[in-house]
Amino acid sequence: LHLCDRRQRQMCIRDRSYVTQCQRYGDCYILPTCGNIRIDELTEGDLQKAIDVSFRKRSQKKNQRKPISNQPLSRKTLMTIRAAETAFVKWCRRNKYTTLHPDLSIPKNARMGKRTILQPTALKVLFSVDTRTYYGKPVFDEYIYAYRFAVATGLRPGELIGLWYGDIKGNTVNLRRSINVHREQTTGKNENVIRSFDMGKEAREAYEAQVQLLKAQGILLNLSLIHISEPT
Repeated sequence: LHLCDRRQRQMCIRDRSYVTQCQRYGDCYILPTCGNIRIDELTEGDLQKAIDVSFRKRSQKKNQRKPISNQPLSRKTLMTIRAAETAFVKWCRRNKYTTLHPDLSIPKNARMGKRTILQPTALKVLFSVDTRTYYGKPVFDEYIYAYRFAVATGLRPGELIGLWYGDIKGNTVNLRRSINVHREQTTGKNENVIRSFDMGKEAREAYEAQVQLLKAQGILLNLSLIHISEPT
């Protein structure tokens, strides 16, 4: 699949996070099964096999670290693999490299991954304790008010980091942007990222405490409410 790199370069202008995800899924799940073949030799069976093999054996990338689980891949991960394959073939069709229209399926016995939900006892700790353990000693957690604000409002991490001081007017939060792992401003996960809502009591208290924390640290309140330190 020689065209993967070319497509990734063109996609870079859209969203580095998406490109990184496609590259990772390609390296771990698709290319180890499909191999280094010409685009006009790629078949629907090759793409389906990549999904089926990944479901049973997980990542087949060479020289990788020991997998964290021996369980079959979740349905969500398999759907992302299929989406990456479909998007790549669609790009190839648009550029006249193939006429393939794959109809790919997810194994029927694939299950959605389990999620650990924050329980009431943990919520009580979150809103009553402002320290974390650092080298065996409790220290103040500079992100505690951000954590509380996120839980009280349901914001995604990227939306929280993308929230500016000027986005809050009175008691109303106006979401206008999201920040991805590359610290790039994006339009968010979906069309619902641009929205407004009023803060509840817990969210208001967390917001006011965060503002006071930034002021005490001498950080200007002209951009993000969540100050992310540069890695050392």
